[in-house]
Amino acid sequence: MKCILNSTIFYDCEKMVSMKSNSFSLLETISTSTIQIGGYSGIILERYNTPAFVKGLQRFLSGGWSMDTEVARAADRDVHRCELMHSEVAYIKRYHLLGLKPNLRSLLKVNKAQKAWRIGRKLQLKGIDTPQPIALLKHRISIFSFDYICITKSIEDAVTLREAVRLMKTGHSSFRGLKMSFINAMAKFVAQLHIQGIYHGDFAADNVLIQHGEDGADMRIFLIDLDAVRTAFRISNRRRVKNIDELGRNFLDLRIISTTDRALFIRKYLSYYRRDKRSWRQLFKVVQQRTEQRLTVHHKIFTR
Repeated sequence: MKCILNSTIFYDCEKMVSMKSNSFSLLETISTSTIQIGGYSGIILERYNTPAFVKGLQRFLSGGWSMDTEVARAADRDVHRCELMHSEVAYIKRYHLLGLKPNLRSLLKVNKAQKAWRIGRKLQLKGIDTPQPIALLKHRISIFSFDYICITKSIEDAVTLREAVRLMKTGHSSFRGLKMSFINAMAKFVAQLHIQGIYHGDFAADNVLIQHGEDGADMRIFLIDLDAVRTAFRISNRRRVKNIDELGRNFLDLRIISTTDRALFIRKYLSYYRRDKRSWRQLFKVVQQRTEQRLTVHHKIFTR
């Protein structure tokens, strides 16, 4: 697939993924089209390539990346939340590839923006809830410096996993029963990830979104921050333990999730992930040892 835009070779995600994994080829070429807008060029989902959406995106890009829309910032990226079309909110994550080294590395493998787009599409194919990827765009700053942006649809009425746990205690009288349902749902979700060969390298509670129905039921769990996600035929025991430990350590300071709850989570997890032949006590001990080790490194105390 040839994609030369603004005299710059842009390896769009369809091209990059088909070169690296044939399993993605069909998925990545469905319902996308090329676009040039506001100095950026790349690919966009066909159903979003409408005058209204393009106008909203053009308005945002020409606005100079206002601090009013910024929700997060790191050394090599920033995230903005904005309304682009008919009250539809999107998140725009901008990645900075500055200098020769990161751009040479980008020629050999997909960069973080391309990876976020690719993984988002793959998760949807596997039935894992994640924000809808909308567009992947690239802007040349100088000969060796580029900005990439990955645009995803906002998940309305969703909160982070940590906030959901905190609200669960303060907002419901039947806290214990709700917590048990919550633990079961999260254990099923994590097991589903691992069964599908999905591993999150930064499984913090802020990288999981929870969306409830109007009555608090029908909970949906969304995985975000996809540039930290890895996929494999099989997730190793070490990585599965790491994910379970990371998830549990997110709530130690809140004193809401007890050691008994953590043990229940592991029992539920093993009831879904049946490839692991260890007993729940054996897996619990391994996870607990890792938790204590990590807390020792960070000079904290493991609270039972």
